[in-house]
Amino acid sequence: MLSALIYFGGSVPNLSSTDGGSEVDRRAIQLCWQDQARKSLEPSAARFVAATCEKLETEYMQKHGRRP
Repeated sequence: MLSALIYFGGSVPNLSSTDGGSEVDRRAIQLCWQDQARKSLEPSAARFVAATCEKLETEYMQKHGRRP
């Protein structure tokens, strides 16, 4: 699951459409945080996923000029 998140997170910029892809990017961030909230994750994995989600949020703000 974690490898899927890494792959998905890395491919998010490629999913953007002509409208800037803000909805796709916003949904990816939402799914990231849902995955991070799973109680079955070990603490180190949860921290790693949280860092990935934060990175996606930062990239979103840089790309779209607003918070997701």
